[in-house]
Amino acid sequence: MVLMRNLMHPPYARGAPPAIVDTPLQRLVHMATKRKRLQVTLSDEVWALVDEVHALTGTPKSAVISEILDQVSPVFQNTIHALRIVQEQPREAQRLIQNFANEAIGKVAQASLELDQAIDGRTVKGKRARRSRAHGAT
Repeated sequence: MVLMRNLMHPPYARGAPPAIVDTPLQRLVHMATKRKRLQVTLSDEVWALVDEVHALTGTPKSAVISEILDQVSPVFQNTIHALRIVQEQPREAQRLIQNFANEAIGKVAQASLELDQAIDGRTVKGKRARRSRAHGAT
């Protein structure tokens, strides 16, 4: 009877600090709920992916999402850093964006040159033209 009462009214629900627990089960429940919780709505596409990972691994869906968010936390940190710069130093942010755009344009131009070289390396100039003349003559 005491266990049921403790489960229904844990000490932290009666005003005691969360660190004070009476039973091993309460300790487990308390430990499981230490992390912050958030309710989210997923698109059908993301839901299907999470559901498939759950089906393949048996990992709870909430754990799948939590692990993914933990893995992308560096991206969040970079985004927060960038937003702070934009908010606190708009001119610096504009300069950084211009530099980033210039670097991206340079990388795209370099990739385009490399692609052109690869295409040129696969074809021998003039060879195609000779073949078509030879076929046209017959």
